[in-house]
Amino acid sequence: EILLIDDGSTDESGTICEEFSGLDRRIRVIHQENRGLSAARNRGLDAVSGQYICFVDSDDTIGETMVEDLRNTLKWSKADMALCNILRNGGATPMPPEVLGPEGYLEKLLEPEAWYYITMPNRLCRRELWDGLRFPEGYLHEDEAVIYPLAARCRRIAIRAEALYFYRTRPDSITARPGIAHSDKLRFL
Repeated sequence: EILLIDDGSTDESGTICEEFSGLDRRIRVIHQENRGLSAARNRGLDAVSGQYICFVDSDDTIGETMVEDLRNTLKWSKADMALCNILRNGGATPMPPEVLGPEGYLEKLLEPEAWYYITMPNRLCRRELWDGLRFPEGYLHEDEAVIYPLAARCRRIAIRAEALYFYRTRPDSITARPGIAHSDKLRFL
């Protein structure tokens, strides 16, 4: 299934989502008033019925086989979560392919390019990992609030070296704006 969460878009995104849902019965659209990224993800988590969960942010794109590749990685590695590399600003930081336990993965969060291991959209997780776990609403860096408990629930985490998620950097995005709001991430450490 594909859940498209229209978080109060002010352009034609909601209409485009509805058009896509008319093309494939596996696509469902959920419209809600704008409440932010965490609320949109939480709405999807509450509505999901599939076996696996993968987030894709609205301004990014993914490789054609990303979900299939990550699902296959979960199966052969017997992992609960699989993640891939990210292409950002035309390049990707090297990530060695490996399968880790939760302790080894949590050590990755201390590396200089830890955001690759923290961000949610470059991964596929077994749905049951999200039981009772939701993103905090009203904060920036919400991924940092859930990655620690999410990783702790895993027996194994598989990492693919290939960049299958394509992150678009926009000058007006939240992550591009410096300021005190970025201190939210300190709440989750």
